[in-house]
Amino acid sequence: MQQMLSVAIRGILPKNVRHTITRLCSFFSSICCKVIDPLKLYELEDEIVVILCEFEIFFPPSFFNTTVHLVVHMITKVRLCGPLYLR
Repeated sequence: MQQMLSVAIRGILPKNVRHTITRLCSFFSSICCKVIDPLKLYELEDEIVVILCEFEIFFPPSFFNTTVHLVVHMITKVRLCGPLYLR
């Protein structure tokens, strides 16, 4: 799916924005897997913070609301409740 998205937005968005969107898709793919390595969750938590910081650089402040911020807390939910595909 990520490859299809990167091909679809290739001519529309600059490379750095495309790369950030692809990283966000990869993050969601990682937390929605049936099996998640608990040690990888710390890496994912750090990565989502960097991804959202990059989004703040590329998009105007009106893009961000509490829903975007909730992505940061998804890793905590995965730690407490297990993979997201079950919920």
